[in-house]
Amino acid sequence: MFFIYISLSSHSFNYFLHIACAGLPRKLDHALHNHSIFLDPFPPPNDSDFNLLQCSACSRTSSGFKYKCCEKDCKIHWFKIDVTCCLVPEYSTQKFHEHPIFIAPYNYDHEIYPCNGCKRRLTKTRLQCTLCEFSICYECATIPEELHYKHDEHPLTLCYGEDTDGKYWCEECEKQVNPSEWFYTCNKCCITIHRTCLFGFYVYLKPGHTLKYNRATTVEVLGNSSSTRPICSRCEERCRGFTYFKVDLKTLCSWCVFAPPKR
Repeated sequence: MFFIYISLSSHSFNYFLHIACAGLPRKLDHALHNHSIFLDPFPPPNDSDFNLLQCSACSRTSSGFKYKCCEKDCKIHWFKIDVTCCLVPEYSTQKFHEHPIFIAPYNYDHEIYPCNGCKRRLTKTRLQCTLCEFSICYECATIPEELHYKHDEHPLTLCYGEDTDGKYWCEECEKQVNPSEWFYTCNKCCITIHRTCLFGFYVYLKPGHTLKYNRATTVEVLGNSSSTRPICSRCEERCRGFTYFKVDLKTLCSWCVFAPPKR
């Protein structure tokens, strides 16, 4: 991956950008939205509403570059799409399906389509096959086909589900992997890992932000990169993923941060 490195002498930090991100257009039209959308390169200010950082395409929370609609009377309130989803081509061929797929129009009627990757029910946005009923969500369409795992010398590859009676177990959480769903595997080491165990739920939320949840609860985003991972106050396990959170002086992992409290 190539980077552009920019040093800002008037500030006490260095600023890194991918070449693709540095060349993003300031304005564009997208198949998911009726209005033109504009690039917003600014990080969210402290005390921003956590819910307003969700991408309208994939529903992931993102603090990076995004495009947003500026029309006051827009039918889709607060429409915004992060750069990763915005770069998905309108029409393409992919390894996970034999036919070409395209960006389906925004589903105003909330008709339900199952995602063939994660099996979730899609009611707003999706990518659709041109020849069959195959549908896939933006989150599944934008995860890498290959990546490096810190505990394996070989790269992990994305498996697009298997029709098998065999049982797989996740190397990270030690729980069973559903072979019909997408997961990562290393065939040389015979290991399998859940997607969420690799990425967590907030992979696009950068550490260092202090946000508001439901306009009341203060949520501090922290990086989970130390040699000793903190223990979650709710599930009492070591925090997994790239980030963890401080909420009302409690340490919470990305699995528990917005889960209902235990009774």
